[in-house]
Amino acid sequence: MARQDRWIALGVFLFLLSVYLASYSGHIHSVDEAHIVAVTASLGKGRPDVNQVAFYLHGFDRIGQIGVVGPEGDVFCKKGLAVSLLAVPFFWIFGLLPGAGAVHAAHLTNGVVTALTGSILYLYLTALGFSQRTALLSSLLWGTGTLAWPYARMLFAEPVGALGLTAGLYGGLLFRQRPTVRAAFLTGFGAGLAVLAVPSSALLLPLLGIPLLLPFLRSHGRRILRDALIGGLGGITIPLGIMFAYNAWRFGNPLDTGYRLSLSDLRFPLIGTIGLLFTPARGLFFYSPVALLAVPGYILGWRRYRTDFVLSLALFGAFLLFYGSWVIWHGGWSWGPRYLVPVLPLLFAPVARTLESFGTFPLPARGLVALVLVVSVLAQVVGVAADYVQTEFVLEKDPQSHPDQWFYRGRALLWDPFRSPLVVQARNLRLKDLDLGWMTDGRPDPMGFAAVLLALSLGGTGLGSTLAPRPLARSLTMGGAGLLLCAGVLVVRSTEKALTPFRGDGRLEALTFVAAHREPGDGLVSDNGYLYEFILEQYPDLPPAYIPPAAAEVAFPILDLALSRHSRVWFIGGYVLPDDSGRWVERWLFQNAFPLQAWDFAYHHLSLFSTPGETLLVGEPNAILGGAVQLRAFRLAHRRGQTEEVLQLTLYWEALALLQRDYHVFVHAYDPTLNLLAQADHAPGDNLRPTLSWQPGEIVEDRVAFPLPMQALEAGFALAVGMYDLQSPKDRLPVRTPEGVAPDGRVWLIPPGRPFPLRP
Repeated sequence: MARQDRWIALGVFLFLLSVYLASYSGHIHSVDEAHIVAVTASLGKGRPDVNQVAFYLHGFDRIGQIGVVGPEGDVFCKKGLAVSLLAVPFFWIFGLLPGAGAVHAAHLTNGVVTALTGSILYLYLTALGFSQRTALLSSLLWGTGTLAWPYARMLFAEPVGALGLTAGLYGGLLFRQRPTVRAAFLTGFGAGLAVLAVPSSALLLPLLGIPLLLPFLRSHGRRILRDALIGGLGGITIPLGIMFAYNAWRFGNPLDTGYRLSLSDLRFPLIGTIGLLFTPARGLFFYSPVALLAVPGYILGWRRYRTDFVLSLALFGAFLLFYGSWVIWHGGWSWGPRYLVPVLPLLFAPVARTLESFGTFPLPARGLVALVLVVSVLAQVVGVAADYVQTEFVLEKDPQSHPDQWFYRGRALLWDPFRSPLVVQARNLRLKDLDLGWMTDGRPDPMGFAAVLLALSLGGTGLGSTLAPRPLARSLTMGGAGLLLCAGVLVVRSTEKALTPFRGDGRLEALTFVAAHREPGDGLVSDNGYLYEFILEQYPDLPPAYIPPAAAEVAFPILDLALSRHSRVWFIGGYVLPDDSGRWVERWLFQNAFPLQAWDFAYHHLSLFSTPGETLLVGEPNAILGGAVQLRAFRLAHRRGQTEEVLQLTLYWEALALLQRDYHVFVHAYDPTLNLLAQADHAPGDNLRPTLSWQPGEIVEDRVAFPLPMQALEAGFALAVGMYDLQSPKDRLPVRTPEGVAPDGRVWLIPPGRPFPLRP
């Protein structure tokens, strides 16, 4: 490898990265991205689950679900682990910047990955014998004229698959040219990385192993075979070992990826193959016309590059046929033929051969090639300019959108070029709708726009300097540092853009409060599904989160997990009326845990629950309050906190008549001399069961928790409860017990004459 080729490869990386920063969006677009970034956040907390996006299980069938329920009830992501792992450094590095959100930082991952793939593609093409100019043009066309560009700004697994396959193909070429352990290692590691990112890439492993065998078959040298085995197996063991360990951690089976496909999920590949190549809705040649140049390239370069062309065609064909056979070959709500993104770089050796012969083509042919290149780049500009999810919403309202065996929007929208998502998105582009992190309502953010201009300048200058006879390492290093700075500015500004509309509605304030007051062992639960992105933005300051779906068979096991794993659980819900059925998660928590405290933040309600502890005492006071309510029984439990003991009290009330007022319950704990140690005044049922809703004969379970200082427990404590009118707190309901009338309106659960000792 010529020294300048390495410099130019670095220039390709810097230039493509600058382009991807200019089109950076930073927010979550899809269910896939939500699961992938949730894995990253959970790994940072030492867990593999994605319980914070468990609500996405609702409304999807088995194949469409990205999450899968594990043996203990946790929800896990079926997507490959590689991109989630690669996002960890971005979570950590940009987490040091004030105002930088973790989700927005994670979305830089595939921009770096795709830029690195472009530089490796350049090295691969020069190693094949293409000129620097042809290799440079081809790698830049791949990075800006194919689906590589739109997916560089999103957090899907496919770009990492493309990096792995390109690295594996490049390593195999180097090994064929000069068999070394290093080249074989690159082949094995690239192949393993592709599988770690996209598990279906395992189908390509036999083909990627062929370049390691060809030198041995030609010479039968034992050293060549030894180097191939040591390097290849050594390289592939690292990513596959990570994948097997990850699978075993989640499912107890190293081979279980979560997909669990069956033969019923596959069919004859005709529909899918045609759809992935030729249809306006998902066709590769429609979304990336530059791929058409591979066809003449195969013909022109077949004699000279036969081995490499056969290998690339076999790899591409195997991937195409597999996904063409899958019943959801279209990838659901996604942009273009997403499943072909990993194998797109494999087409660019024949594309490079076409470009190399450009000067020999007749004028009409050169004009046609130039048109294809321009249209390809423009198609990607359309793809990165807007949020494709909004385009899906437009198509969903189309009167001809009816699912059939061909496509989830029906054959009419599959073949109609005017209803292609690409065309619809281009037609609906408006300045105010640009999906760019540095644009807000059609106007550029000054700091973000300045960062983009600086990034493009640094990228262009960096690439240009590598074409000089003696590139300056110092200037390239400074260019890389400048791009890192621009990335930081874009992350901070796009985070602020995303959060600004929600400041003041309570959700961010509630999350900030939880982050500031959390204790080790805490968990976080919410019934608001789309709170997950704000939860992830605050990583790692928030406790592990659980957001269950509406389906009880999945929701209740997840909530049970939260209670079993955490001593305290925070709950964030929208502001609703006390008897609103939408508070079912909060109602379940009250029925299975003990409310400690509650706060209101604008339109969101925050509660803190203590999870069940050890029972201390049970009793049946059978006290009657105000002639209308009877306290039938109680149960007292406790749980050790960080610096205090948390007492958990369950009261069982029976309404003897309809209550005409809204009463509150008071719970007072005293020391032996009747000094107040703690009190827990509350609305019954954590305000879910106000007394006005009680029916005669109904048993109402009322739970509450409160802390007591540990040092006050050894001498013992007394405990009393009662009720008072919320409008007149000093007026307690009179109490009558089997022993007589209590003049102070208190029911003594633990009498002051017999204080209850609780020793640590």
